[in-house]
Amino acid sequence: MSDSNLHSLYEHPKYAPKQPVDGGPGGPHDGAMNARIDRLDHVVELIGADITDVKVSIGKIETQMGHVATKTWVLIGVVAVMASIIGAAWWMVQQYLGPILAHLPK
Repeated sequence: MSDSNLHSLYEHPKYAPKQPVDGGPGGPHDGAMNARIDRLDHVVELIGADITDVKVSIGKIETQMGHVATKTWVLIGVVAVMASIIGAAWWMVQQYLGPILAHLPK
């Protein structure tokens, strides 16, 4: 590739600086660069604080999930309740329907 095909990024209209570039010590930059860097530093600090809040929230959710019933425990509970209902129904049949059937004429 020849050097004639290489262009500076600043030559592209999309990336050209809005203000004249200062060619002083430290490289080319515009006068508002320090303000933009300070603003960027502030935004990064806010993002860091938000990430910390998200980590704390995730920790709380993980702690609460340890106390949530699993599918197995819910199934065991449903089976126990159904067995109790069936047992109560069988007892009622024996107590009330049995004597009635015993007194019917043959």
